[in-house]
Amino acid sequence: MPQHRTFPISTALLLLTCIGLALWGYQQSTRAAAMERQQAKIKSLTAQLYAAKTELEETRRNLDTLVNGRIPGLLPFQVGEPIAVDIPFVRELSFSPATPPASDYVCKLVIENDSSDLIRPIITVIAFDEVGTQVAWARLVDASHEPLRVGEIRSFFANIVTEDGIAPRNFRITSE
Repeated sequence: MPQHRTFPISTALLLLTCIGLALWGYQQSTRAAAMERQQAKIKSLTAQLYAAKTELEETRRNLDTLVNGRIPGLLPFQVGEPIAVDIPFVRELSFSPATPPASDYVCKLVIENDSSDLIRPIITVIAFDEVGTQVAWARLVDASHEPLRVGEIRSFFANIVTEDGIAPRNFRITSE
């Protein structure tokens, strides 16, 4: 008799094992299908993001062209690195973040008198947002400063305080 009891128990265990394996296989195929759907969604979203980035870059280039055409002499507002400008006596110009607030900047201007006379330039920096609206300005050198002697190099600093925390996109430097 004990042999006859083991057969139904073995059969039941084998049947339960088969059902368990079938359920596990179903779960795995369901997970694989869900993963494939997610990967397809990621691929689609990545393509949409790339297309949006490309369109945004093109729109920015077009906007920059329009703004530069409307306001001559604009240069890109770059923080943290020296910017080459074509202004007499200006050796170096750079912007760095001011703390606080984070939306303001410090402008550093290095002037070199490479002429044969005393000079007293008046230099102003005007910052513009992405559509060409003036958001800040600062006079770095004015008539109140001592004139620069021949061969003298001097640094000047000014705070660029932006209106409503708007980040500058371009700037213009003027010399009188």
